[in-house]
Amino acid sequence: MHRLNFWIMAVTCTFSLSALAQQKATNFGNVTSMQQPTQPEAPENDLNTKRFQFGAGVGTAQFKYSEAKMTEKVDDMTDLEAYAVFPIKTRMQVTGELGFLSGSGGYDGQTQDGAPIKSGSDTSVSNLRGLFGWRLFTNEDQTSRILPYAGLGLRNLKNTIQGDGGYRREVDYLYLPMGTEFAWETSNRWTFSIRPELRLLLLGTVTSYLSDANPDLPDVTNYQSSGAGFQISGSVRKQFQHFGIALQAYFEQWHVDDSDTQTTAFNSGGTEYELKTVEPSNDTQTVGINALVTF
Repeated sequence: MHRLNFWIMAVTCTFSLSALAQQKATNFGNVTSMQQPTQPEAPENDLNTKRFQFGAGVGTAQFKYSEAKMTEKVDDMTDLEAYAVFPIKTRMQVTGELGFLSGSGGYDGQTQDGAPIKSGSDTSVSNLRGLFGWRLFTNEDQTSRILPYAGLGLRNLKNTIQGDGGYRREVDYLYLPMGTEFAWETSNRWTFSIRPELRLLLLGTVTSYLSDANPDLPDVTNYQSSGAGFQISGSVRKQFQHFGIALQAYFEQWHVDDSDTQTTAFNSGGTEYELKTVEPSNDTQTVGINALVTF
């Protein structure tokens, strides 16, 4: 009987000690977890937001295109801009951009067969770009940001030279944009940014519709493979409860080297001829300012 009571007491003490040890381990784990709290996330702002963003606006720009033997200048172009930002988590974002310039100006130059032209011109420039960026924050509340990015761009220029001897030109660039945006936000939701960008030409084509000037002449296409551009832009934005207003200014420069040489056969008056064409080295400058509404 005494031996039975002993074993009952031993088993009871064993379960009691096990329960006590388990409770101690649980308490120790709670203390450990309290000593290593998770770091709170920074409050959402206009630089680290995970929501979709969109903006569109209108402005004005000056455009100048020059070669060795011609210059085209448009002083007052309508500038339409739109963009959309698709955040991926907190650090990454995909941006789509669309731009369109249109205006009339003066042309002083010559056709590809050497006929002089001095007249008016109509010019439009379209830009479509897709960019992938990585958000790098420089402070704990994430109100200061560095955004390196790269992507692909398509640029289309349409130019119509008016008057006798005039003709249409179309220039297309496929290019690689690479840049960095530096932005910071104040406590009352003003955001300032500056963005330098390099653009590397991957492929360019220039189509000259010479038959507009002379029905006997052929339309020709030249190919460009060497060139680069850059853009520097700055903006200031004020964010309100449901929308924002932004003002943006920019300067853009392109330099493209001589194209290849194309030899095209054509017939004029029953006689066969060969026309050699090359798109000369050229420079383009654009400076503009626009106002946007952002959401």
